[in-house]
Amino acid sequence: MAKKFVINFNGNFNKEDEKNQFNGKKRTYNKEIDEMSKSIDELDRFDDFSSLKIDMSCFEKKPGSKYGIERKPNHGKYVLYDHQITAAELFLKNHRGFGLLADPVGMGKTFEACLVVSELAIRNKLKSMLFIVPKQVLDAWVNVIEICFGLGEGVLYHAKDVLIDKELNVEEQGDFLIPRRPIIVSIEDYALWSEEDVTKYLFDVIVVDEAHNLCQETGEYAKAMKALSQMIEIKKKAFSTYCLLLSATPHSGNLENMFRLWYFIRCHGGSPADFDEKDDKDRTMYYREEKRFYKEEVCRKARTVMEFITNVTNELLTEGGKYTKLFKNYLEKNEINDFDKLPQSKKDKIIDEFLLFNPETKKEVYREIAVKYHRGVLGSIMIRQAKPERTISKHKYVNNIFYY
Repeated sequence: MAKKFVINFNGNFNKEDEKNQFNGKKRTYNKEIDEMSKSIDELDRFDDFSSLKIDMSCFEKKPGSKYGIERKPNHGKYVLYDHQITAAELFLKNHRGFGLLADPVGMGKTFEACLVVSELAIRNKLKSMLFIVPKQVLDAWVNVIEICFGLGEGVLYHAKDVLIDKELNVEEQGDFLIPRRPIIVSIEDYALWSEEDVTKYLFDVIVVDEAHNLCQETGEYAKAMKALSQMIEIKKKAFSTYCLLLSATPHSGNLENMFRLWYFIRCHGGSPADFDEKDDKDRTMYYREEKRFYKEEVCRKARTVMEFITNVTNELLTEGGKYTKLFKNYLEKNEINDFDKLPQSKKDKIIDEFLLFNPETKKEVYREIAVKYHRGVLGSIMIRQAKPERTISKHKYVNNIFYY
């Protein structure tokens, strides 16, 4: 018997002006929707970012050449790992070249970023590049960019705490100056750049490593975030908004601390004034609304990942969620009354016991929590993949929204 599929809201559209664009009714999957799906697939063929254009073998180090990437032992035909290629594909297709590459430590985010930059270059979208990296890994970045990806030894211009026009050899484009050489600078020196430096130079792509440091609200990293926001404003005027941020630890378990980074990416640079050292009441109304949305809707009022897990579990079990009836039966069976009035510590203990005695439900609950976390908190701003050796799940979740 054929299964029927329906399309309905999943709670992500929380703003009234977004909701009003849809009728909110369930639609049985039918021939009309099937035809629309085919049309969407057809449009994807015309998307410049629908797939990577460079043959990965082009990056392989050839005999007698100093440039290229060594072939990985026992890794088939690619010189880059499959997960790195996937990350670059998703970053371009899903985030259009503006977002966070957040794969765990050791998965090669530097290679992923350089692959994205290479794809932008082959599409003739780059005249100028800026790499902002911590001082301790600057030499490693130079080696990857110049040698592994073949930019050329000595091509990168090493900027200090100020940019110098004469050494840069710039090209004028309207009100902007476009450096003819790609630039690399330590984030420590970048934080010292003057407002003139960050507002008159145009870089088609900006790459920032260890971007979680930009979440700080005071000190040199706070200054760096404001300077970056000012640069994005210039890029918007030139219709060239490519910006790659890298971090294996975007929040280190503290979701509250990630907001500045989330705001910067979600709002494509945000407002530079919002990154000044001041109280939230003095920031823009747009910033305050985004912060409210992030804390209450995206993070489910949780400050940490552990709180997020607790809050979503409560939501699924007690707030009319999928497992509310099953949990209610458990409370009645164990003569637990007035659950809502109990202190949170007691609630948590009861929920833990319920999940312990219902292992299949526990698996389903935690699977749904993971989906909400990756789709809601992370998915809107970043690409993050599990380490290959840890990828054991065969479950796949698909969320299609049809606009009609």
